[in-house]
Amino acid sequence: MGSVILGKLALYWCPECNLPVLGKRCSRCGSSTRAVKHTPPGDIRPAFDHDLKRIRALVDAHFGEGCGERLLPSGNLVILNRVPDRDRMEEVIVSGVVVGNYRYEIGRGYRFILKSEGALRLRRCLKKRWVIVDNEAAEFIKKGTSVLAPGVTDADPNVRAGDEVVVLTESGELIGPGTAKMSGAEMKELTHGLCVRLRNRWKEGLILPENYEQGGTWAEAIRASRNSLLNHEKEAVEFVKRTVERHPDLPVIVSLSGGKDSLAALLLVLEAGYRPDLLFLNTGLEFPETVENVKRTAERYGLRLITADAGNAFYDALRHFGPPARDYRWCCKVCKLGPTTRKIMEEFPKGVLAFIGQRAYESSQRAKKPRVWKNPWVPGQVGASPIQHWTALHIWLYIFSKGAEYNPMYEMGLARIGCWLCPASDQADYEEIRKVHPDGEKWDRLLREYAQEKGLTPEWVDYGLWKWKNPPGFVKDLMKEKGISFRAAHRRATEGTEIVMEMGKGQWPVGEEAESKPLFDEFLTFMKGESYPSCTDEFTVEGVFNRPLNMARDARLLNIMGKADYDPETGVCVVDNSVTVAAPGSISSKAPTPEEAEKRLDIAVDIIHRAEECVGCGICTGRCPTGALFLNKENRVDIHPELCQHCRLCLGKCPVVDFRGEREFEV
Repeated sequence: MGSVILGKLALYWCPECNLPVLGKRCSRCGSSTRAVKHTPPGDIRPAFDHDLKRIRALVDAHFGEGCGERLLPSGNLVILNRVPDRDRMEEVIVSGVVVGNYRYEIGRGYRFILKSEGALRLRRCLKKRWVIVDNEAAEFIKKGTSVLAPGVTDADPNVRAGDEVVVLTESGELIGPGTAKMSGAEMKELTHGLCVRLRNRWKEGLILPENYEQGGTWAEAIRASRNSLLNHEKEAVEFVKRTVERHPDLPVIVSLSGGKDSLAALLLVLEAGYRPDLLFLNTGLEFPETVENVKRTAERYGLRLITADAGNAFYDALRHFGPPARDYRWCCKVCKLGPTTRKIMEEFPKGVLAFIGQRAYESSQRAKKPRVWKNPWVPGQVGASPIQHWTALHIWLYIFSKGAEYNPMYEMGLARIGCWLCPASDQADYEEIRKVHPDGEKWDRLLREYAQEKGLTPEWVDYGLWKWKNPPGFVKDLMKEKGISFRAAHRRATEGTEIVMEMGKGQWPVGEEAESKPLFDEFLTFMKGESYPSCTDEFTVEGVFNRPLNMARDARLLNIMGKADYDPETGVCVVDNSVTVAAPGSISSKAPTPEEAEKRLDIAVDIIHRAEECVGCGICTGRCPTGALFLNKENRVDIHPELCQHCRLCLGKCPVVDFRGEREFEV
């Protein structure tokens, strides 16, 4: 995958202190630093003990006992840099150089891929995965030829094709790391053939830094980056003050998620002299550690904590939408924005200024967003990010410098904290989390029952294919590599060549009681005809839904559009004498022009979709200026018709409308 540029590469290294620095000069010793060559976007972060133990164990298992410690000496600070890949892959940086890549391969697990600098450190302690070439062949290989069988004098007999190996000369000089293309025994026995595909070769001047074994602490790293941190803090604090001044009528809050970024945003708002309320959104999919950390943070700084609780919204809506995916993230709208909208309207009816821990380095989408924005899903909220251009290392050093208590889940090796089953998370993180999260077994069971009901193969769950509705090319390539038919893993049961689209009849077990409810509700679809002139000098357009309608319910919400007259005996509702809806599923609209007739029909169809498929997120209720909309005892939107002004402000973003017609997987 190509490089993704989301911001400046900010990592430097002090050769005197052997410390990472966020600038061109070390604030600790005054020395000039050198830029570390690493892959964009460069959202660098510290390696925690969990990361280090896993990487050392991988290196030891592959190259021999003691190699992990040699590569990453105890006491040395290690930086990890996330790079574009199929799943999780991070460059491992120590003493200012990339020594290798720490990679997760779906279906295989973690592996460590050496770079030349890493191989140089290991050449004296290798016990496994080595290949020796004669000195004559070595000279040609250094100039660019391949490692061929005639030049190999010895090889570890345990080497298998596909293994990571280190190629050395007979005198122990490094040629370079690479991938074995045949076994160690074959390398010694065969007289022809490619033995190793080198990744990068030895270079003149490639030597170990004199202070490679010298350790360091994060406290020293903070001092080394002191000037950069102060400059970033000063700019962010001024941004906070300036933003507050530009919105004098809005109360100030910090959206606290329990993650590192929102914690840094809070520290900056406090540094600016404000005492904000904290808004925490409990999606019902949080880590228990996250909930506890948020509570402790509020107590530590003496701030009021406001919690928007989604309750069981995810599992309730799951029956309607099916599993979420990276390209089908209804869960964010239902579990996050709905409860947030309701809570903001309840606590701050005139609006609020929310400081949010959003950073450009997180994704290309966030890199394009302005630093101050309005969310179309959350009316009344102005969002602002004081850390928009900070890397993860800026965040961590700032948190360390303030002595703030961060979420302990980061020490499990997680780079981001959020909903534990988020489809946007790496499969590497998901595999680890689902084993320890209280709902891990439940979610796995639901996915497998859904897959069985839809005619999907077990690999749909095993390889994390549920995370895409329309998987990208690299996932399709992965399926080919694993020998799994992509179409078989994503299609419904078939009759001949026709894909059967009927809805399933299975059950979603919910909670301990395993309440029986439809696995995947039949969703509402609509077909619209062409407009035509009628006998009353008006134009008419008609359409039909794919199932009968609950008119007693739909008619109430059609008051959003205008005065709705409903006849229970006939099951017919007429809105403003222009739109007629009947219980069997037919609908028509008339107006002086075909454009107006179609517009009225579209509005009515939109309202009926909301009425029929409401999942109780409450986003629309937060937009209603008169309080006409509310959630009833069934947790579905309802209306007080006498309070409705037909302003239609409630007809903004809605999960059931925005994700309408997207529930079947692409085939």
